[in-house]
Amino acid sequence: MYRCQEDVLLTPLSSGTTGAPKCVMLTHRNFNAATDILKSEIFDNLSSDGGRRTTIAVLPFYHGSGFWALCYCLLEGHNSVIMKNFQAPLMLSCIEDYKVDTLNIVPSIVNFLLKNDAQLKEFDLTSIKTVLCGSAPIGKDLIKTFLAKFSHVEKFLQGYGMTEVVILSHITPLNSMLDDEKHLGSCGKLLPGFEARIVDDESGVECNEPGMRGELWLKSDCVMKGYLYDEIQTAEAIDQDGWYHTGDVVYFDQDGYYYVVDRVKDLIKVNGLQVSPVELERVILTHPKISDAAVVGVPDPERGEVPRAYIILHLDSGDEHGTIIEEIRKFVHDRIAPYKQLRGGIYVVDELPRSPSGKILRRELKKLVELTAETIL
Repeated sequence: MYRCQEDVLLTPLSSGTTGAPKCVMLTHRNFNAATDILKSEIFDNLSSDGGRRTTIAVLPFYHGSGFWALCYCLLEGHNSVIMKNFQAPLMLSCIEDYKVDTLNIVPSIVNFLLKNDAQLKEFDLTSIKTVLCGSAPIGKDLIKTFLAKFSHVEKFLQGYGMTEVVILSHITPLNSMLDDEKHLGSCGKLLPGFEARIVDDESGVECNEPGMRGELWLKSDCVMKGYLYDEIQTAEAIDQDGWYHTGDVVYFDQDGYYYVVDRVKDLIKVNGLQVSPVELERVILTHPKISDAAVVGVPDPERGEVPRAYIILHLDSGDEHGTIIEEIRKFVHDRIAPYKQLRGGIYVVDELPRSPSGKILRRELKKLVELTAETIL
């Protein structure tokens, strides 16, 4: 038995996208508040058809997304197929064998499902009816392509959150679903029980109008107690008024839907103009020969920083690296503003550093050496 609501219940790990993963102290109050919100706003609605669902656990339980995917099954009495670790062929086999109808996945898995027809054709995936996608932003074009390919999917939900607020602060409204193309790519609306502010990182002015970009601050009973044995980083994350500074740049539209731009620390400043790596990655990933991509800023004597792309090619892409790099350079050039061009080069690599929850580890990406001789500057 706990003595008070402020006692620590769980210490899961943060995703570690900007540094080493941190132990997050979540209290009984945090957990109870999150359970009430998720059950009333999401879980009960997903289970409203009365049938028993079957999910597959592909994300690690020590991160929020994986943990709550399991909690969903425990709270609602559903089935969960648990994988020891993520292996794409095993996931596909389990979906077919156990008739998995609900996927809780990340954008990198969405991209895998889109661009590996040779593997997918061996399995029957038509049991999938609901897809919940989070952990990182995903582009509208990828979602549309996914829904066109997997026409049997009835619900595609996007959410936003982090371990520091237990799990989710935003999610796509269940009544919008697939007929709401206008808001594809959004992480949804603010959930009940949360307050939000968007604050300009440089001026400190609050961004109150649709389309204005700034850092997202959150306040809720779901906000963590702090980081274990780290008072300094706790003070940096939670201000004296109880606002948690997420470190994510976002904006909202006229309908109250939120959109994640990027991490504050990941934005590339080209001649004083901000460039989002995520925006460039979305463009690159629409090319059919690219299986994965990541963008990072590199120093430039004239512009301060310029974007550099690391890409993974499809096994059947066929062409020489130099030919493909030139093709990708032209493909991206025609789709983005001049100051966002990949002047830092395009590098072909065998793998990209990702966290267990699927997020790109940009701090590790910056350590990558020139792995290929073919580079377009």
